[in-house]
Amino acid sequence: MKTRPHFAVSVLLLVTTASAIAGKNDWSQWRGKDGRGISSETGLLQTWPEGGPKKLWETSAIGKGFSSPIIVDGAIYITGNIKKELMVFALNLDGSIKWKRPNGRAWKMSYPGSRASCSYSDGKLHNVGSFGRLLCMEAKSGKEIWSVDLVKKYKCRGEAWGLHDVVVIDGRTVYAAITGADALVAALDKNTGKEIWRTKNTIDDYYTYSSPILADVDGRKQVICCGGVYTYGVDAKTGKLLWKFPHVYRGRMIATMPTFADGAVFVTNCHPNEGITYRLDFKEGKARKTWQADLGGDGSGGIIIRNGVIYGSRHHYRKGFVSLNAKTGKVMAHMKLSREAAVLYADSRLYCQDSIGTISLLEARRDAFVVRGKLFIAKAKNFLAHPVISAGKLYLRYDKTLYCYDIKK
Repeated sequence: MKTRPHFAVSVLLLVTTASAIAGKNDWSQWRGKDGRGISSETGLLQTWPEGGPKKLWETSAIGKGFSSPIIVDGAIYITGNIKKELMVFALNLDGSIKWKRPNGRAWKMSYPGSRASCSYSDGKLHNVGSFGRLLCMEAKSGKEIWSVDLVKKYKCRGEAWGLHDVVVIDGRTVYAAITGADALVAALDKNTGKEIWRTKNTIDDYYTYSSPILADVDGRKQVICCGGVYTYGVDAKTGKLLWKFPHVYRGRMIATMPTFADGAVFVTNCHPNEGITYRLDFKEGKARKTWQADLGGDGSGGIIIRNGVIYGSRHHYRKGFVSLNAKTGKVMAHMKLSREAAVLYADSRLYCQDSIGTISLLEARRDAFVVRGKLFIAKAKNFLAHPVISAGKLYLRYDKTLYCYDIKK
């Protein structure tokens, strides 16, 4: 199969939609507590001063990578390549290093750098290395608890830009959607790493770069995943494959995680010529497509769904940031952008981060976006780690540097 590097990069960042035991202002996993990129924080600046909010500190001790930080219980966790190793770092809130631990080999090939972010649950950190080593650590000390080689155990081929498999954590169970020859999804014990069940790959799907989510569909908790050919749902208790739906565009590549809202699953691809988001509704346990729309790019953006509205960026050849009606897929508002963008929501504002180094603070109106501030990090190339908000601070990661800004009123 031929793919473009952009597909891989767009998922490097993707991590778990794990349920986490964490404080109100903690950002305990990829894309926030529920994996949807929506923060519950209030009291944030509604307009930025010229030049952007005040920078509190920066550190370049974290190594090269594309992963985003998570912030839990007064500590920052982030990954990066240091020489030949992938390192997991714990930082104090001033950016100084508390501890570090290796998690396998560093990815040195196309788009070198760390891939997946960490996830936190019940005092434990989980991270999937670029070559498929799932590592569980004590969050306070970094001490290894257990590890599993997902590629070897489940015969996942890992693709051309490294393995970006991530986990979903719920209670005592870690769900890994590796779409390998020996399993679509595997459930592991959070405390020991031992297998609870696996879903056989009866649909002959293959690994791609999308993260799984947990969602209640028609009263049943499911692990929802995107492989190279299908979006599919698995029963979280038993591992039974419940449904599948073939992707609706050329290329068969998904690089962003699915999103669940309003009883439906929304799937976004990252094909540079054919960016598409489509909605799947369910009837009698079967998925059916309700609509598809021009939304999706070859970067890491993903989408936000809030109050029946979808926000995200269009693909490379129709550049722009848009809002869509989640029920119909119709465009509500449009704003020009130079490149694709990641998006985060907090306290009545959208944080729109394009992939060449500009973060825009946006007010979303029904038919327009109003710019309430801009921040320029650098003349960046592949600025793809998503923004993170915790305790009134905005965290941005580009390459080897993590920046921290004060955005509280």
